[in-house]
Amino acid sequence: MEESLDIFYQLKENSDGFFGNNLMNGIARTNIARISIALGNFEDALAVLEKYSNDEDAYTHELKGDALSGVGNDDLALQQYQSAFEKYKDNGLRNLVELKINNLNTNE
Repeated sequence: MEESLDIFYQLKENSDGFFGNNLMNGIARTNIARISIALGNFEDALAVLEKYSNDEDAYTHELKGDALSGVGNDDLALQQYQSAFEKYKDNGLRNLVELKINNLNTNE
């Protein structure tokens, strides 16, 4: 996973900036966050997703929720999961996020 992470960081750097490619940059950032969360590097995931603080994408909200939950900020994680739940159209994905919401609510 570390090698994949390095490749996505290179893609992020190469696609950033004024002449960059926003689509490729978003793909790189999303995958960096995903891998970072899997490795337990929640702060790294939050840092790379910071650019998308007002993003309309449900998956970005879900990733932010995962990272925030990982650092123990359950209140903000819950807000991100609720945003993801509202934005997802697919019932399977909504069910997955609902499980995460319920898990946070039972930990309180």
